[in-house]
Amino acid sequence: MSYRPYLFLVGFVALLLLLPGSFVSSVRSGMIRCVIPSWQSVQWVKCGIDTLCSSEEKEEHSQEGVRESLLALQLDRIQNWLLNEKRLSEQCSLFSALTGESEDSFFERRQTYLAQIIAKGLTSLPAKVVFRQPATWSSCIWLNVGERANRQLQSVIVAKNSPVVLGKNIVGVVEEVLETKCRVRLLTDRALTPSVRVVRGGEQDRVLFETLNTLIQMIAGRADLQGAEELAQVLAAFQGQLSCDPSSLYLAKGEIHGSGAPLWRGVGHRLKGEGFNYDFSDEEGEARELRTGGCRSKGATPLIKTGDLLVTTGMDGIFPPDFHVGIVSKIFPLHEGGSSYELEATPTVSNLDHLTEVFVLPPY
Repeated sequence: MSYRPYLFLVGFVALLLLLPGSFVSSVRSGMIRCVIPSWQSVQWVKCGIDTLCSSEEKEEHSQEGVRESLLALQLDRIQNWLLNEKRLSEQCSLFSALTGESEDSFFERRQTYLAQIIAKGLTSLPAKVVFRQPATWSSCIWLNVGERANRQLQSVIVAKNSPVVLGKNIVGVVEEVLETKCRVRLLTDRALTPSVRVVRGGEQDRVLFETLNTLIQMIAGRADLQGAEELAQVLAAFQGQLSCDPSSLYLAKGEIHGSGAPLWRGVGHRLKGEGFNYDFSDEEGEARELRTGGCRSKGATPLIKTGDLLVTTGMDGIFPPDFHVGIVSKIFPLHEGGSSYELEATPTVSNLDHLTEVFVLPPY
């Protein structure tokens, strides 16, 4: 019995595993570039065959269904536009509130960062998700904007390292730009490691306030659900307890990344954080002791707590400061002699599995 075919197969598989990631990524991108037009052509052919084979009545129903689908897509896009305008309006209101605060360096920084977010939001480019491969579901998506959009706008918005956001929440970063499309590396991918820090207080309450506000509006519109009105009242009462104080406590800094690269579409998303400490003083405050969170001028407070908000620091050179990244869901015990904490978090973008519309910002 000859073992040559088996040895050849083992050697071939080993060779595939040793291929560099950049080569594999470029091959995959090339295949996707070929698949997207082919897939669209197949859809057109399928629609044509269905039209030819169907009766007049079926054709009429089919056209009616197409019109309804197009209308639903347009309404969805308009809704996303309005939500973005609403978020920008809320940010402008917050900026006005901050300008009325005392001449403190904390509020001056928040004004500067918020002004950057508003300016980038006004020049952002809406984009539609056109392709998402199941094998890299938690790693990347393809958008329908590219170099052509830059030429039409006479401005470079879609470029390598352009942040991709939904409101004030980070979705990912543009990794490759083609003529009419671009590839986005998602926040849930292991290769993307934004620099973040823990925020507790006003900004944390504001995120919860906005989430509750959306939930209350959705529940209030469902008169067909029993107890919907009572639940909306309870949530509104709870919402009233949130102070939304403009001041916040900025604590431990570290890095966050996706929990892995699944071979197929996964359920749920987890972010993993590493290197969280406050060993050195910075513009946000004095250095704090790792275990107690104490410092010279202020009392002790935990550096990280479950429920804390994680925001970008701007230190990675990709994402502007103060964009929302995740909510701390778990803190791992500090190892003996350890110099930093590890944690788990959930992304602030709750619908990562069902993204249809996002916004591309100019490079930072």
